[in-house]
Amino acid sequence: MHYTILFIVLALVAPLTKAYQTMRIPNPLRYTFNAYMDKNTTRDNYTLPLTANQFPCKGYLSDMFTDPSGIGRAVTTYQAGRPGWVILTGESLSGSGQVSMSGNNGSLTVIHSFEGNVGTSDQQQLDFMFPVDAPTGPVVLSFTYFPLNSTQVFQSCAAIELLPAEKNATAPTIPFASRPDIFISDMNNSCTRNPAKEVMFPDPGSDFTMNHTVPMADEVDTIIGTCLPVNGFGNGAKDNTTKTIESSPFPTTTSSEFVSQPTPTAMEYHVSISSHHAIPIGDFTRRSNTTSIYNYTHTLTHTHTSSAKPRPTGARNNIIATNTYPTLPISQDGKW
Repeated sequence: MHYTILFIVLALVAPLTKAYQTMRIPNPLRYTFNAYMDKNTTRDNYTLPLTANQFPCKGYLSDMFTDPSGIGRAVTTYQAGRPGWVILTGESLSGSGQVSMSGNNGSLTVIHSFEGNVGTSDQQQLDFMFPVDAPTGPVVLSFTYFPLNSTQVFQSCAAIELLPAEKNATAPTIPFASRPDIFISDMNNSCTRNPAKEVMFPDPGSDFTMNHTVPMADEVDTIIGTCLPVNGFGNGAKDNTTKTIESSPFPTTTSSEFVSQPTPTAMEYHVSISSHHAIPIGDFTRRSNTTSIYNYTHTLTHTHTSSAKPRPTGARNNIIATNTYPTLPISQDGKW
């Protein structure tokens, strides 16, 4: 009888422990396998969920300006206006996630939202495009994960170097500064989500992938409550902040000066840049042992509408966001 009860308890608990996903490539700050870690710093395997006092980036952002040539060093290089990718590792059933990067006014700006089918396999690869006018230089690349069957949140952040876009790159339809703030829930910030549904983000941004593994739910039912900023970040906090980043210890970089050219073809960039609702074709170069979330060859239009979606209202007029990381190493938005 005791063995039967123990078996039932373990069967109920086991699925709850299989919910985490973290970036493996690029290596996050203080990650166990980050080549720039030193023996005096505790390594993190990123298997534990995020807590409110750790947001953003588990509190590791300071490494980028206290030790920029050591544990805060950029682990890889990408280029604005070109494809980017992250490779995940972990154990989970499925979920939704966002890829964000450091942007204007000390914020984390969403560059691609993945609604559903994230974390369905180990070593899954998520492909996206770095915005042409994204800030360049040393920047933070963030991956946030919202697993199915859980209200936990996981975040991993990597220090990367983003090179300026090519001079003949096409100007963006949606300016970087107009992209949404990172979404965050379940951090004692007045909102939670329905664990039985894959998150549909209140504001997924102009670049997104919808690939639900469970029946698609109305977004009003996936997010419950009004999501407020956490520690001055996320959910519209950047819209109300007056903080500048001129005091950043990193030298202020300048974005490339672009010459407007005809929109590249899908063969050149594998995505129709003139349409931010296009799903990139799944033929990026990748490791043979990875699984890409892109399996579409057609255009998919998002169902969110500006009149119906319950946008996070954390930056409402009566809420003034304060940034707890005043020296976040980021560059100014591109100037056009």
